[in-house]
Amino acid sequence: MTEANNAMNAVGKWHVDRRVPLALIATMVIQTGAIVWWAGNINNRVEQLEADAPDSMRIVERVARLETHIETMKEYLRRIDGKLDRVANQKSD
Repeated sequence: MTEANNAMNAVGKWHVDRRVPLALIATMVIQTGAIVWWAGNINNRVEQLEADAPDSMRIVERVARLETHIETMKEYLRRIDGKLDRVANQKSD
């Protein structure tokens, strides 16, 4: 009967058996700490990216405006080149 009482008492309690090596416990503690540290670094990186997002949007807008200006300048250069070709052809005739 004492074995049954001991078994019932042991069911609700958590314990570490002597067969569990200390190295395993240390490894799990270190691994858990590393995971917490890694998650904290990820959180910092996300916060930094969120803080940099408005600056990135301004840069994207500036690049889009520059592309528009470059396309306009290309069109002007094509027109100037065409006029120079016409002038050169008129002089050679």
